[in-house]
Amino acid sequence: MAQAYVPERTGSLLPSWKTDSVIGLLTLLMLLVFTILSIEQLNPPEALDSNGPLNEFSAGRAMKHLAIVASRPHPIGSLENTEARNYIINELRSLGVDTEVQETTTVNQAWGNPFVAGTIHNVVSILKGKESGKSLLIVGHYDSVPTGPGACDDGSAVATMLETLRALKIGEPLKNDVIFLFTDGEEVGLLGARAFVEQHPWAKNVGLVLNFDARGNDGPVIMFETSPQNGGLIREFAKAAPYPVANSFAYDIYRLLPNNTDFTVFKDAHMSGLNFANINGFISYHTRLDSLENIDERTLQHQGSYALALLRHFGNLSLPIPPERNAVYFNTIGSIFIHYPASWVIIWSLLTVLLFVAVVIVGLKQQRLKISGIIWGFLALFLTMISGAVAGTILWWIIRRVHSDERLINQSNTYNSYLYMIGFVLLAIALTAALYTRFRRKISGENLAVGGLLWWLILMMLTALLMPGSSYLFTWPLLFSLAALGIVFISKEQRPVSWKQFIVFSVFAIPGILIFAPMLYQTFAALAFGLTGIMMVLVVLSLGLLLPQLQIMTAPGKWFLPGIMLMAGLGFLVAGVVTSGFGATHPQSNSLFYGLDADTGKAVWASGDRAPDEWTRQFISAKALRGTLPELFPLGTREYLKDEAPVAELAAPQAELLSDSTSNGLRTLRLHIASPRQAPYLSVYVEPELEVFGATVNGQQLRELNASTNKPGDKEWALFYYGAPANGIELICQVKTAKPIKLRVVDRSYGLPETLSASFKPRPNYLMPLIMPNNGTTLVGKSFVF
Repeated sequence: MAQAYVPERTGSLLPSWKTDSVIGLLTLLMLLVFTILSIEQLNPPEALDSNGPLNEFSAGRAMKHLAIVASRPHPIGSLENTEARNYIINELRSLGVDTEVQETTTVNQAWGNPFVAGTIHNVVSILKGKESGKSLLIVGHYDSVPTGPGACDDGSAVATMLETLRALKIGEPLKNDVIFLFTDGEEVGLLGARAFVEQHPWAKNVGLVLNFDARGNDGPVIMFETSPQNGGLIREFAKAAPYPVANSFAYDIYRLLPNNTDFTVFKDAHMSGLNFANINGFISYHTRLDSLENIDERTLQHQGSYALALLRHFGNLSLPIPPERNAVYFNTIGSIFIHYPASWVIIWSLLTVLLFVAVVIVGLKQQRLKISGIIWGFLALFLTMISGAVAGTILWWIIRRVHSDERLINQSNTYNSYLYMIGFVLLAIALTAALYTRFRRKISGENLAVGGLLWWLILMMLTALLMPGSSYLFTWPLLFSLAALGIVFISKEQRPVSWKQFIVFSVFAIPGILIFAPMLYQTFAALAFGLTGIMMVLVVLSLGLLLPQLQIMTAPGKWFLPGIMLMAGLGFLVAGVVTSGFGATHPQSNSLFYGLDADTGKAVWASGDRAPDEWTRQFISAKALRGTLPELFPLGTREYLKDEAPVAELAAPQAELLSDSTSNGLRTLRLHIASPRQAPYLSVYVEPELEVFGATVNGQQLRELNASTNKPGDKEWALFYYGAPANGIELICQVKTAKPIKLRVVDRSYGLPETLSASFKPRPNYLMPLIMPNNGTTLVGKSFVF
């Protein structure tokens, strides 16, 4: 007679190994579902077509503006820039609002020597409110880079502002005036914003600034920066924004970066405000791919939802919003937006520390934890993070070597970056699961878990003290994870895999996933793949929060999860390598420019590429030498591939001495500098041996004139002037010398010389201009002695 099978007493009708498998699978599914859900909730809202309600923002209607503004590249000083400006002016006037063009010279004083200045043409319009209080200012720049049409950066803001103004006009008048500022020259030094702040009379009455920019062509529009003391601003933002995507971690990180937008100028002028941008699709940034065809209309809709809702909300409040201590804020699920004063950070941090201590005490009393075990757990996560960083860096190095011709890379990113992103995440999971399978042979899972959470505790305390806005990333996931461990310890549940542990750890993991997973995703979107090691560390750190779940998932078969994740991760990386080809939709970038030295009568073709490709080979031979170009860039140290070029008939820039005087040992020269061929960009260099003690351009100060001779001047002095008018610029500079002064003037125009380039084959559609300042331009240099 056969003996009947009696299952083990596991609280289940299934055998223990089957129960473990079911629980492990459900744990994996739970983590996967909530991770995807947390990322999906960042998606922008569906776009409204051109037939949408007239009192709402419609991406379909805004796209009609974008089709005109972003039809071609329109950098400062170009004919296309003028055409884009005229379209904006006509649209504003057709809406019946007062509109003017602020044409002026401005200087970016913040950057110092070499000095950046330009003639800008801001378009400024005002929608009058019912009262005479402080004004709202909404800002977007209408200039693009020369290498791309700027559909998202920043044509989307232009289209958003025009469509928002239309919607506001048909509604009830707002309490406050709303100024619509379309800035020029943002791409070359935030010149338009500086001109408005420093020279326009309306700037003095601004109570709040909303700035819109972009660094990609899709994804959610993130409110990533605020002015200081943002507590009140965030509270009002939370009330008004219909689809808020914002977190104070981004605010903390952005403050540490050297990046700038127009908002930087307003913030430096102590104006209160909010800054917005989308960052997905970074591969298109400043390239021809930033076009109407590639923009996601949902991103445009999201931007418009902010603009219209926030103008209606803040337009009826008393401005400025009183400053309050900075807030901590972040998204969770759906449109739920959590915010609280930074003063609460220490309170929540102390409560979390107390809970950590309590959990450890309970664990020690129940002999489920050991101090030595916790220390080893702490070291285990450190070792795993280091291993992840090394593995990620080495793998990316190998991938780069496979594509040593740079077929893969554009802006340190890839067209199929999502494949690599998924691959590296899966490899981080595989590595962590494999190492912890070995660690658990000598250290219990509970000691490993608490040791891993000790890292989170330390990071929580550091951020609470140094970056309070980022503390939520560690406080809330840690708090819920500790609560789960405490419940398991108090319940005296001993078996590492059980339904009770599955339910407790699953429920309490959800807040951490909803908070940390979107941060990881946005970090991947923001960072270049050259920082793969850092991204691997962040993934491993996040897994340190999920070590109990990792133990549950590996219980049925210790090497099953690491093996599956390893194969899947390598599969995604291989898929990334295999699908890295180029074509019309995924073009490779290259560079070429033309330079003529009017002093010697010699010309060059030059490229910033590592080697000539099939198109640049028409201009530069395979035997071309690499070197600097002092005749074009006297202060430059960058080396270019360069080859002899035919001499085009191009008029050289002019420099005329208008006056020359000496006083107290300082020689003051007044010069008129112009480009007879009306190139919109002028560079002026003073010979490096001289010190320049003061200068003005078109009446705008670069350095204070009549500076004390006891103070050092600027050596290797240079001026870069954008949007130069046809009649040239006036430059006054002071030097301490009686000897003749040598100046070098270089003008730069967009496009290669037509008389030469017409005889060459056009660039094929699978190639596009590289993002570099001189790419696709013609430069002519000439020296002058006075």
